[in-house]
Amino acid sequence: MDRSSALALRARARVLGSLAALAALTVAGCAPAAAPASASASTSDDLVTTGTPQPATIDAATIAGERADIAWPDGVQAAAFEVEGLDGAIDASGDDGRLPMASIAKLVLVLTVLERMPLESGQPGPTLTVTETDLALRSQAARRGAAVMPMQLGQQLTQRQLLDAAMLQSSANAATSLAQWAFGSQEAYVAEANAWLDEHDLADVEVVDATGLSRRNVARASDLVQLMDHVDRQPLVREITGQWQADIPGLGVVANTNRALGHAGIDSGKTGSLNASGQTVLVGATAVVGGQAVRIHAALLGVRGVSRDAAVASLVASVVAQVVEREVLAVGDPVPVFDVTGSTASQLHAATAVTTVAWRETDLEVAVALTGQVDSATPDAAIAVRVRGPSGEMATSVAPAGPMAWEWRIVHVRRVTQGVPEAV
Repeated sequence: MDRSSALALRARARVLGSLAALAALTVAGCAPAAAPASASASTSDDLVTTGTPQPATIDAATIAGERADIAWPDGVQAAAFEVEGLDGAIDASGDDGRLPMASIAKLVLVLTVLERMPLESGQPGPTLTVTETDLALRSQAARRGAAVMPMQLGQQLTQRQLLDAAMLQSSANAATSLAQWAFGSQEAYVAEANAWLDEHDLADVEVVDATGLSRRNVARASDLVQLMDHVDRQPLVREITGQWQADIPGLGVVANTNRALGHAGIDSGKTGSLNASGQTVLVGATAVVGGQAVRIHAALLGVRGVSRDAAVASLVASVVAQVVEREVLAVGDPVPVFDVTGSTASQLHAATAVTTVAWRETDLEVAVALTGQVDSATPDAAIAVRVRGPSGEMATSVAPAGPMAWEWRIVHVRRVTQGVPEAV
């Protein structure tokens, strides 16, 4: 907690009845706090060791954030990121209009196919028999210079094999065959996909085909990081896109086109490329900060003249560096004053720091409440800390995980001089 916040808490405690701690009773192995030189020590008869805590009466303290330093990459038309579950941890840079997303459009295909035809990890799924329509779709994609997987009339391929080919090799005809099989026609797929996008509050993402080959498959970079939320909720898509390679019939061992995998915690996503609009990439990454796993999504559109993989890995790494373990209650900070029988007032002081994982830039409002019966025989009184960010109130993790150590200071007020309580 910063100095100003700590002073605010202490000032509030004085209003409630304490200018200084004259005597300190240490519980749970904490060292006794030294009394001020001007104060006389209380006798043991003065110390009351039981009491029932009342609801917190101190005002919430504000802990100001610091400027986040994001490494927005050069050579990129648009970029965006989000950190799931952390207030304020979302931003975008560059062109905020809708741009071609290239083969990232295949993620929309796979999500809609799996909603209609669910498949579990390790399952091959139904077998699809290659038809004349599939061969015609393959020829169309090949004429446009797209990556295609070999197919022969009557050949049998599983749903999982087509999913692997569409995601890892970015095979255009694997995508169109999946759309044909699941929806009956390419037109039916497009209608279904856009309805799915509307339903999931992604109306600014638009698809016109299953492959991403058209420049009219568009999205904002900020839309795409929201699309990655749905990838995370579909374990099979995250699994497939996180593979380094897969063995696909007719193709052999195929490497993932996403070469950013393994860098900066990146473990899933999809790449794309169009000569007319540049490269694209959407990734998911996991980092551990303060013992807590956090999930990061990042998107780049219109990448030209720089390494797409290095650019997105650098962006993710800089985002992770802004997710920090922040101290919200320092050792020695006072927590709520409460009434204790036989004494004017008592106050706990933290003997263990409390931290929470938060976005560096977010202003936090911290409120502290004591829970449980307080007495010397049961020193493990717990501290409940609530942190309020821009989106509302949430509970923090308390360090250490178990009951928090504390020290109990008994304060007696002898007299009031000019309206100000004087502690003795």
